[in-house]
Amino acid sequence: MRIGLTGTIGSGKSLVADMLEELGAVVIDTDQVARAVVMPGTPGLRAIVDAWGEQVLRPDGTLDRQKLADIVFVDDAQRQILNGILHPLIGQETARRMACAPPDRHIVLAVPLLFESGFDKLVQSTWIVAADEDLLVRRIVARDGVCEEHALQRIRSQMPQQDKIARSNVVIYNNGSIEDTRRQVRKAWSEIEKL
Repeated sequence: MRIGLTGTIGSGKSLVADMLEELGAVVIDTDQVARAVVMPGTPGLRAIVDAWGEQVLRPDGTLDRQKLADIVFVDDAQRQILNGILHPLIGQETARRMACAPPDRHIVLAVPLLFESGFDKLVQSTWIVAADEDLLVRRIVARDGVCEEHALQRIRSQMPQQDKIARSNVVIYNNGSIEDTRRQVRKAWSEIEKL
């Protein structure tokens, strides 16, 4: 079975993806794929530099993700340009990785923009990791070192969490302890294993 795993920034998608991997899933994280398709020398990085100039590069020629984020998280038009560059490249590389996965294993596509990017059409079940907005903000501030206002901009640049919940088959609430989250993941996984 192919499962699409999503969640608003700061919700704990990576934590849940790691738990699913421990349970035997093949996890394909499109954030990791996105990093791979913009490595130096790739068409993805060339297209980004063509769009925003060398200001988005570090001195070593790698992408300065923070500078790019400062541009695209505050301007919908700029974010759409970035998505137009990255989504096709991410889709191609994700399809390649899916084709290489063992046929007897469940595949989890961990995709922050699962519904927005159309990746939900590639899976049989959609799961969301959800958390209260104030907790999302605190996590983003702590993890990324940004102010609360920037954290809120990042959250609001994505599809509203309630809309994602409405479109998901499984909701994992990540407001409590890691063990609480793990229990929910194990329960949902056991249902998949029965199929």
